[in-house]
Amino acid sequence: MNPNEQVGDPEPGPDVVDEILSRQGTHEGARAGEPLAPREARTFVEELLRSSLAGDEEPTWRLPMPEAENLGRAWAEAGLPGPDLLREALLVCQSVEEAMEARGGRERHGRRRLRAILDEAVVRALMAHGAVEKERRDGWLSFYSHEMRNRLNTLMNATWLLRNTDREGQLQRICDMSDRAIKRMEATIREVRDVEQVFTRPPPPRPGGRG
Repeated sequence: MNPNEQVGDPEPGPDVVDEILSRQGTHEGARAGEPLAPREARTFVEELLRSSLAGDEEPTWRLPMPEAENLGRAWAEAGLPGPDLLREALLVCQSVEEAMEARGGRERHGRRRLRAILDEAVVRALMAHGAVEKERRDGWLSFYSHEMRNRLNTLMNATWLLRNTDREGQLQRICDMSDRAIKRMEATIREVRDVEQVFTRPPPPRPGGRG
């Protein structure tokens, strides 16, 4: 055998990655005029190809897939929903399968292994996306809880003053303070009603505001 002859699937180069990325816009379901993956798409594809050419001793759930996770985090941090990520990741995986088939069809076992790797990569991306969403949701709920406590404390203070002050001219000041707290609480409640849209943004770095 010629020692320079490659055995099995060749190591994919940049041309293979370019071919895979160029295939995406041709698939049914691709949205015209929109990129099907963020800038992490190239490293995601490269990771899929490396994993597909690795040995099959390790179960797919134990394979390191940091780029798949980075892809999911990037979509969540950009405020893009999980279903869109799923669509885009599946299109990328379809392109990988087509490119690998075009460059020399694999035996049945190899195709099954590739499919398992692609499925695992999609799962990892979705899990990372969900983790970012949960972190943002928890941050916003903490922020809103703090804001509501601030307003309630203001109203409790106003009630105490009404019951215990004997000074003239204080009534109007206390009522104005209560009105401000109520209006701010109403604004917070309106935001909570649209909370799913709010969750696409990072929460404020720290709760703030005074009653």
